[in-house]
Amino acid sequence: MRDFKKLFFFGIVLTGVLLCPSRLFAFALLGPAEPWMQVSNGLSTAVFQSGPMDIGHGYRWNVPVLTYGFDESFLSYFGSNGVAAVESAIKVLNDLEPASSLVITNYPLDTLQYNYAAQDQSLIDLKSHALHLLLGQMGLTSGQQSMFVIRQWTNALSPVPNNSAYEFGADGWGAWAIPDYVVIRNFDPLTLQPSHSINGTSFAGYIFQDANSLNRGTFVLSTDPFSADNPAVADRGGGFGEFYTSLTRDDVGGLVYLLTTNRVNYENLLQDVVGAGTNSGSVVNGAWRPGVDKITFVPHPFDTNAGTFLIFTNDFVDHYFSNNILHTQSLRRVSAQPDILFNVLDYRIQADREGFTPSVRPTNWLNLSDANGLLGQAGPGIIRPPARVTFKRLGQFYAQLGYVIYPFEEFIWGTFDGSTNPPITYPVQPENPSAPLSMKFFMSLPVNQTDFSIFEWPVSGATGQIFVLQTSTNLVSWSTIITATNRGLATSFIAQPNEAKQFYRVIPQ
Repeated sequence: MRDFKKLFFFGIVLTGVLLCPSRLFAFALLGPAEPWMQVSNGLSTAVFQSGPMDIGHGYRWNVPVLTYGFDESFLSYFGSNGVAAVESAIKVLNDLEPASSLVITNYPLDTLQYNYAAQDQSLIDLKSHALHLLLGQMGLTSGQQSMFVIRQWTNALSPVPNNSAYEFGADGWGAWAIPDYVVIRNFDPLTLQPSHSINGTSFAGYIFQDANSLNRGTFVLSTDPFSADNPAVADRGGGFGEFYTSLTRDDVGGLVYLLTTNRVNYENLLQDVVGAGTNSGSVVNGAWRPGVDKITFVPHPFDTNAGTFLIFTNDFVDHYFSNNILHTQSLRRVSAQPDILFNVLDYRIQADREGFTPSVRPTNWLNLSDANGLLGQAGPGIIRPPARVTFKRLGQFYAQLGYVIYPFEEFIWGTFDGSTNPPITYPVQPENPSAPLSMKFFMSLPVNQTDFSIFEWPVSGATGQIFVLQTSTNLVSWSTIITATNRGLATSFIAQPNEAKQFYRVIPQ
């Protein structure tokens, strides 16, 4: 998957490098996208409608218990082993002590390990990705991707020449760049100051830009080529054969920041919260509230006979400040659906720019910046249900740049750990033995290699049947590009046509 990302730097100009000393730990906050967060800035807001928040603008849940459930698409694809994998990720979060009791330095800097048998099979660990996405649902995002974020880039105003390489000195960008052109959305968990590091590793930031200056973005590399990246679980779910054994220090630091009782924000209650007991007749809604300290995930009750979720009731004690005095009130929450629903995206009908990574879409942000005295800002606020954690059907993947074909091994979901137990692979069985082969095309033109037209091509054939993708410039002479096996998954092909007129076809072998 790392090689996949590197492909997009062919024909793209590096226009800057950032080397700055900093503290060695950090986290990043997730919230609704600000107006300047655009695809042209290297942010995929067209899909997620979210982005990295400034310090003090974070979003969090303000109830102590969240429910989760699995829909039919998840159960049919992953089965009981998949449910167990997700619940093992949930257990990692449930086993955390309250935020006020957590000692950040007790947690390891690096928890990423390898299972080489799973790596040989091109397996992606379901548990690790579930944990990664759950952190997103709790208000954290990738520190590596948020470390240097392009706010704006006007070549006529900035000292970086257009369409040329430019390297800054070791002292960094200089006063002209930050915060007018580049903002840092990665923060030290102790000082809350901007940081260029994650889990003890310092990074340099680079800007890349296409030749026409239409699209640009940033990426980071360790300043020490011999040091480990030490990614946080919030950074990524892991590649082939990679899995996390626990949360890292910076993951825990981010959760402490959001949930600690020392962080007081003005917050409203969720709409399904009512008074309980002697407090049933009067409820204080909007108020200054400390963090809930700990969130516990519980399965939402489900009627297997009827195939529907049941009503879930939870009583809890709410804490709020009035006239600088801490008060409590008894509340009850009654919910008919899970707060977080795990599902599988039908890859054959959903087209988006995110390619091959599972997506998390927390669309129910409630911005309470005005009530917090931060008029017109992006936050802080609360996260409201319902939310979804979506996993995509993975499959074979190939890329063509010019006349060269880059074959990639098949992306397959799996469950594995550091033991000698053989990995479990998904889907549990072909969902439809007669399902058509789905060829998913990401077509780009040489003038703009980061802008793709996306379409898919269903081809009739039984599961296990072999097909070949061929290309031609005259509809007479055909050459084979790739061979694909119908396994009930998608076969994806990134193509940059090298001729003015190019045709494609898929035929059985």
